[in-house]
Amino acid sequence: MPKKVTMPIIESPRQITLKEATVPDPGPREVTIQVKACAICGSDVHVFKGMHPAAPLPAGAGHELAGVVAEVGKEVGRFKVGDRVCMNPMLFCGKCYYCKRAEYNHCVQVTFCYRIGQSGFAQYINRNEDWVYHLPDFVSFEEGAVIEPTSTAVHAAQSSDLHLGSKIAVFGAGPIGLQTLQAAKAHGATWAAMVDVVDYRLDLAKELGADVTLDASQVDAVARLRELSEGLGMDVTYECVGLEQTMRQCLAALKKGGRAMALGVFENPEVKLNLQDMVNRELQIHAILAYVWDFQTALDLVSAGRIRLKPLISHTFPLSRIQEAFELLLDKREKAVKVLITHQ
Repeated sequence: MPKKVTMPIIESPRQITLKEATVPDPGPREVTIQVKACAICGSDVHVFKGMHPAAPLPAGAGHELAGVVAEVGKEVGRFKVGDRVCMNPMLFCGKCYYCKRAEYNHCVQVTFCYRIGQSGFAQYINRNEDWVYHLPDFVSFEEGAVIEPTSTAVHAAQSSDLHLGSKIAVFGAGPIGLQTLQAAKAHGATWAAMVDVVDYRLDLAKELGADVTLDASQVDAVARLRELSEGLGMDVTYECVGLEQTMRQCLAALKKGGRAMALGVFENPEVKLNLQDMVNRELQIHAILAYVWDFQTALDLVSAGRIRLKPLISHTFPLSRIQEAFELLLDKREKAVKVLITHQ
């Protein structure tokens, strides 16, 4: 039967309203998930600030979630009530040129559940069973909620032509940067540096496998990376901030023929780059849009302990305090990394 839920709506910059809504019965091939945990994504924070290029306000939020199957449609065959699950929240048409090539993240109608009336922060959500994944008993709901952004990190690592011996640098030790660090090392990078300006995040990067951490407010990170690579530079760099300065640093830190991966959401999308230097050194920029067929790989890497998510989870809040949860992420004094909304 339809379920009453409380759904957060970002009405205006930094203002969330909780509204009553109804989640309908699941369709024939859908499952209804009772949400146990939903993480605040970096993109949610951009929406909260009113600065997400693809989500004008008012807008919903919440798509990184895990929970328990509460109800199944009559044609569902892979799940039963009570199963622990996480889900891929990306929606696509399945009919366009890109979908027919299995590149669903390039779909001409691609969107996310929170943009069409559902929210991962609400108590229940419906999803087609094809895009729902079993969550092992030893992976917590909180960790399960963070599988979705881990898929983006895995997609970035798998798209960056890594090989044994690769030297990489990640710019930005936020959640996606810390996940990308681990994914890159799991995919063959032998040596990895993390660049940030926040001490506690650099400490966490060291704990999660960074061979070197650089505070860009204290040292010339690009010069230091060159020193650490015999003057050559990095094979691959990852921009996980969304700023012109860090994108330029990612390019400057590359060796000739290197590749810069752009993962950040750029609130100011116009970025000035030295294209002639890119030509002279034959550099590449490879942009990353979410993931495509990376979800199960991310789940497998987490299950095997190759990517650790628990150290990223710094705070949890009930839904009634979601405004406070978002505000905390904008207050650097609070040492927040990954903040989750949980339901008892």
